[in-house]
Amino acid sequence: MNLTLGGRSVGDGEPCFIVAEACENSNGDVDIACAQIVQAALAGADAVKFQTLERGEIYNPSNPRYAKRPFVEMPLADYPRLIETAKENNLIFFSTPMDEISADFLDALGISFFKIGSGDLTHHGLLRHIARKGKPMIISTGAAEQRWIEDAVRVVKDAGNDQIIITHCTSVYPASAGLVNLRAMPKLREELDLLVGFSDHTMSTTVPMTAVALGACLVEKHFTLSRALPEGDNDISLEPSEFKVMVDGIREVEAALGTDKLSVLPEEEVVLPLMRRGVYARSDIKRGQKIEPGLLAVRRPLSEIPADQVDRVVGQTAKVDIPAEVGLSWEQLAE
Repeated sequence: MNLTLGGRSVGDGEPCFIVAEACENSNGDVDIACAQIVQAALAGADAVKFQTLERGEIYNPSNPRYAKRPFVEMPLADYPRLIETAKENNLIFFSTPMDEISADFLDALGISFFKIGSGDLTHHGLLRHIARKGKPMIISTGAAEQRWIEDAVRVVKDAGNDQIIITHCTSVYPASAGLVNLRAMPKLREELDLLVGFSDHTMSTTVPMTAVALGACLVEKHFTLSRALPEGDNDISLEPSEFKVMVDGIREVEAALGTDKLSVLPEEEVVLPLMRRGVYARSDIKRGQKIEPGLLAVRRPLSEIPADQVDRVVGQTAKVDIPAEVGLSWEQLAE
């Protein structure tokens, strides 16, 4: 099960796709945003993500909570510079459209896939609008019951789009490890038959590594140049050095996961004779003597007759004299 995101294969057998979630952390300043992109690349991210919205399409202006919220959206005129900076740094640029106008804007820019934030999981009109563009969709599931997730998937598929990655998420900022419930990821994968990733709101680097061990094909993590920056999600984001620790840890986890094939590794061949035991003569064995258990010892290093064959040796007859502490061979024995 695989999808292509920005020209990169994501899913089974592929490295985890790591997203630096820049969100509103640039406070609308394109220079800060470009610096974020550069630092995300240096920290090992595969992609950088922003948020795109038309404020009037989302917030009720009569609600004081939203009316007073600082204006931190990135000006649309700056997007070409962001995209070019990402390209120069070998990062994939994408964004979360929070309304239909923003989705159309991003689509016109050539963005190759979309992210749906947890807040819009039940906004079926937006899901349907984006799904019809025929591009892959990453759908976050924070603060959601399973039936809402299933409904969202159905809406997208009914619109003719089955290119879906579900990202497990906890909508607490920041979230403690005890709220993350990573065991839900394998369950979502099995029940939805879709790729599953992890959108992380903890301050931990260990939690996303664990998510990869449980099968996350994608990890998204809030990213900032400095938690001292005002507004946005800067205070709950990882700084570049921390993000790199997470990336390096994920890559180490992937290396350690290996495959499900059990065999002797080439690197183990050199120690195999030293660690395995063979069958030895515990005391002198005379020619013509019948081998009894008390005449045998199981010792390291491995001899010609391995330890698991000792029962076959018992009852045979020595064809030659075998000195004590000599490893036995089948040529020395006769049934």
